[in-house]
Amino acid sequence: MAFLLNEEQEVLFLQKRPKDSFLAGHLVPIGGHIDGDEINDPKKACIREIKEETVKRSDCIED
Repeated sequence: MAFLLNEEQEVLFLQKRPKDSFLAGHLVPIGGHIDGDEINDPKKACIREIKEETVKRSDCIED
């Protein structure tokens, strides 16, 4: 799970589609999994998940 904050320290949540089989219509944090090549670099996994879930560019993400 990753949390994406804006300049005001507000957390971005995603709204699940009404037809999703799990938590349909609910607000959820960014989530996903760690791929095998990311096991020693969880930050890499978080950045990948943020990009996949939100279409954010990695150059817009700070530590």
